[in-house]
Amino acid sequence: MAELQQIYARKNEVDRKVETNLKAIEETKAAIETTFWSAEMADSAKAAIESELRRYRQQQQKKRQADSEVNDLVAEDVRRVGDTNPFILATRRP
Repeated sequence: MAELQQIYARKNEVDRKVETNLKAIEETKAAIETTFWSAEMADSAKAAIESELRRYRQQQQKKRQADSEVNDLVAEDVRRVGDTNPFILATRRP
């Protein structure tokens, strides 16, 4: 009889430990799911930011090209006007 009580006592102890471990496993699973969700959100945000950065850089490059073209046109107009402007021609030194 005493042996049987010891066996039941050990069984109850093992059952409590199993229950405790199952709770820990469930909590770990929940933490892992939360971590994966956070990682997915971070990856999505990173992709969106990288896309916006590429778009911004493309816009800036187009703007620089347009500015360069305008500067070239202005410089060409200044040279053309300067070559035909009598005031500028008179002030040039040989």
